[in-house]
Amino acid sequence: MADEEHGARTGRPWLRAWLVVALAAWAQVGVLLVAKANREGLVENITVSPYHLVGYAALLTLGIYVIWAWFRAFRRGRWQDAFPTGYGGLGLGFVLLVAWVVLDAVWSSTLGINPGIEGALAPTRVLIPAALVVLASGPLREAIDLRAQPGVSDGEMPVRWAGVVAAGLIGGALTLVAFNPVQDPLNDLTHNPGVDASEIWTMAADGADQTRLLAALGDGVDYSLPAWSPDGNRIAYTTWTNPGGARQNIRLEDQLVEIWTMAADGSDRRLVFDNRLTTPAGQAWIPAWSPDGQWIAYTLSPVGPQPASAAQPQANPAPGQVGPPSAAAGASIWIIRPDGTGNARLSAEGVGALNMVWSPDGTQVAYTVDSGGSSDIYVASINAGALAAEFVDREPKLTNEHDIASDAANEWGPAWSPDGQKIAFSSDRSGNDEIWVVPIVGGTPMQLTDNAAGDWVPAYSPDGVWIAFTSDRSGEPEVWLMAADGTGPANLTQHPLHYDGQWSLSWSPDGNRIAYATGAFQDASSSGWVREDLASAEAILFGLALSVVALLLVALGAPLGAFTLALTIIVALAALAANEWRFVPAAVVAGALVDLLVRSIRLRLRARVAAAAFPAFANLGIALTIGVTGTLAWSITLLVGVAIVSAVIGFGLAEASERLFPKMSPTPVHESPAG
Repeated sequence: MADEEHGARTGRPWLRAWLVVALAAWAQVGVLLVAKANREGLVENITVSPYHLVGYAALLTLGIYVIWAWFRAFRRGRWQDAFPTGYGGLGLGFVLLVAWVVLDAVWSSTLGINPGIEGALAPTRVLIPAALVVLASGPLREAIDLRAQPGVSDGEMPVRWAGVVAAGLIGGALTLVAFNPVQDPLNDLTHNPGVDASEIWTMAADGADQTRLLAALGDGVDYSLPAWSPDGNRIAYTTWTNPGGARQNIRLEDQLVEIWTMAADGSDRRLVFDNRLTTPAGQAWIPAWSPDGQWIAYTLSPVGPQPASAAQPQANPAPGQVGPPSAAAGASIWIIRPDGTGNARLSAEGVGALNMVWSPDGTQVAYTVDSGGSSDIYVASINAGALAAEFVDREPKLTNEHDIASDAANEWGPAWSPDGQKIAFSSDRSGNDEIWVVPIVGGTPMQLTDNAAGDWVPAYSPDGVWIAFTSDRSGEPEVWLMAADGTGPANLTQHPLHYDGQWSLSWSPDGNRIAYATGAFQDASSSGWVREDLASAEAILFGLALSVVALLLVALGAPLGAFTLALTIIVALAALAANEWRFVPAAVVAGALVDLLVRSIRLRLRARVAAAAFPAFANLGIALTIGVTGTLAWSITLLVGVAIVSAVIGFGLAEASERLFPKMSPTPVHESPAG
């Protein structure tokens, strides 16, 4: 031991440190090559394949050394000294890797391991990053120990740089399993892009003869909200056009949303509300024909970001989210002729209203109104002058407005009965989304459905005998049919892995067919929730790993350039597995900025600043790269917020670590502030 400690002071440890770093890097690159091949579908057996050769060669080399070291130590009778001080991770890493090879095969063949996040976080797979971390820990520990000793040894700086590389390898291993925005840039709309695929179909009243009328082609345009004309010859609908021809758009305010009509067989498509020509500008959706076929009512939502409670168009809701937002703030109801002329507002200024439907005789309308955080069903009389050829803007369009189903819950999606005496609607007043019906003169609503799943958008058949509605009681939204009293519900579409009946259903005037929208389920990683919520969590957890690396770098006395090198290693390793080399320049720039910032402040503050700035700058660099080379799904507010949260977590981690591990302090007694 005395000789070993003397060697540590005379500069000879640098060779050992760099050899171990090279071996750890070799093993990690081998693992990443397998991950890369697996992502590309080239690996049939995750344990054995030609792509494992590099990794298994590193394991063989490590095994030869570990077995030789143990054998030599046993011969001397001191097995505890098989490895140099601080390098016991070589033996532990070998054991963990061998355990992975054996146990993963057993686990896969018995309990099974599915692709995706399960494949990354299966207990046996977690052994891989654990092994890589302990393999690289030796040079890092030696660099920290050398710095804590009095004086500066001849070989300390080479060991420090070996420690810097080791810290980068540890960062790469910590983010290897999951939560790496370089390997999985979830906030990039061009990464694993989804497709807005809502289409318009019709079917017979018994669910037979399901026929596509308007197909979504994956070109950034899709369709929903069909409404049959009173003569049965045409269908009005809504088109959703994504900016720049993007296949999927999660920022709803960017979409071009317009009203069209087509023949009942899907031909002869005509634009009614042209967002680029019609005044005022807005997103026009939810069409509804007047009983005489002379007008189409529609909802106009403002263009641009709206409050969370505002009504915003969405063609492809998630399961269990078929209903509109809880309030209609900012939306208004308008009418327009089928030829696009006579555009005029019906709802009053300052009233949030949407989803208007006409009474069978055309003298009244029902619609959804914002009621301060919830929504209610209102009925009003329509001014005959509003339907005249010469529309007079000064005249009130709707009169005698009154709430017919007042409740603190959300009511929406009104549907008139053919006799004009009742209105069916969706409500969560029972604690769950159900179908209710209320007399037009007012009174106590009667509940028609009672199911643990959600029931929405009722539509009376022309003879008033049936009500079609959307429900996810089968596990996914589908079109159902029940008697007008709520009995005998039956699934009509029986269309697995699709959203059927999105937002509205429409009967043909003869009652023989039902028009509806449908769209295929998307991959979960293409949803807006993933693009924002999970991507934010991914970035914050990635930042947490970077904060740990930053503290390790400060503890070993990070020389100028250490943060640049470490972050470049972390990002390059992830890029190797995912072919995402576009992020490497951002890593270099972000690391260099942290290096300059850390060197410019007092030594005692470096740990806190480094742990805060390292993840914040890295996440900003990754997001800005996506903005330049792809399509960033985040707003500026969310981007800055994620960076700030990463910094705050890193600062808190540094504060806690200095209290818990005073030996990791960035100011050892033998160094001056100039360090």
